[in-house]
Amino acid sequence: MQKNNLIFIITLLTISAVAYYFHFKSQNSAQYEVRVLALNKTFFRPSSNRLVVKGYLGESVITWNNNDEVRIEKSPCPNQNCVRMGSCKNIPLICVPNGIIINPTVQNFDAVTGQ
Repeated sequence: MQKNNLIFIITLLTISAVAYYFHFKSQNSAQYEVRVLALNKTFFRPSSNRLVVKGYLGESVITWNNNDEVRIEKSPCPNQNCVRMGSCKNIPLICVPNGIIINPTVQNFDAVTGQ
């Protein structure tokens, strides 16, 4: 094999490896967003890891941990099913008696449309 062909192949492999790395790195950096709906109001995840929301029965406490898992820590509902659900990352949490819906979503950036 000639020296020029070897340099060309190594350059192509390097470019492919770098493109592969950045492709999968961009997929893992999706924007994580949490929407909390209560009494016809929408709240977004605050900068702190705790949010107190007023529902039909009273105040509920919603918390986040470092892994972006959300949970209802305290609620005035009678059965406490929403509190017993524990931490969740990608599924909605609902407190039916208190009228609170927590909807975590992942917002992917589309390079084609820019959104």
